[in-house]
Amino acid sequence: MNADSNSQASDENRNLMLYWDDLMLDWGEIEPYPHGIIAVKEKWQRFCPGWNAALFSKETAWHFLREQFGRDIAELFSTCAVAAMRSDFFRVFWAIAKGGIYSDLNFVPKREPVFFDPAKRLTVARRSDNGTIMNRFFFSKKDCEEMKLVANEIIEAVSKREIPCILHSTGPGAWTRALSPNGTSGMSVLKWEELLGKFIERKNYGHSTRSTNMHWKKMQLCGSIYQAPPELLGGMRRTRKR
Repeated sequence: MNADSNSQASDENRNLMLYWDDLMLDWGEIEPYPHGIIAVKEKWQRFCPGWNAALFSKETAWHFLREQFGRDIAELFSTCAVAAMRSDFFRVFWAIAKGGIYSDLNFVPKREPVFFDPAKRLTVARRSDNGTIMNRFFFSKKDCEEMKLVANEIIEAVSKREIPCILHSTGPGAWTRALSPNGTSGMSVLKWEELLGKFIERKNYGHSTRSTNMHWKKMQLCGSIYQAPPELLGGMRRTRKR
């Protein structure tokens, strides 16, 4: 596989999505994206000038889901009580609707991401040590059948509210259940360690919760990872900063 083969991928799939679960000010207005988050997006744009890069927030993700999939899916998204869950949830549905690359914000490109197989609907990576599918960086074609399977797993898990662990409710566990240990014929699987070293690298963007009490691993120990659907997300869409 080489750059030329990837350049033949359909233009409708040349999208890149980043997600920052922004915080609300006390009076309901939206805080702007922090400079470090904008810097990550700008780096992707420099390395991928032919890609349409989009940065979504909790609010814009809700509106996207409402428009593309209907209110029920948007409100199911809002029942995820932890930011990492909302990110897990949204990336799958975004990929179905738009097609393209999703990347966590703590990765930046080392080169144009020509890692995916244009003959496959989905390209993911697995960790070599335990075979877990990583949902932190992937390529999916629009309307991908494999992504629909993952979406169904997430819908079921969040609707039933029985799985207390984010990893298994909306994260890699849902992907593994949907795609089976061996993957599908429409899916290309890479080694995570090779992908991380060749195409992307870790970036400390200054807003990571990894070493704080706000990290999802600690938050899920302190209470339910699900919440009742708030009326219009607690007024999120009622007040906007002007």
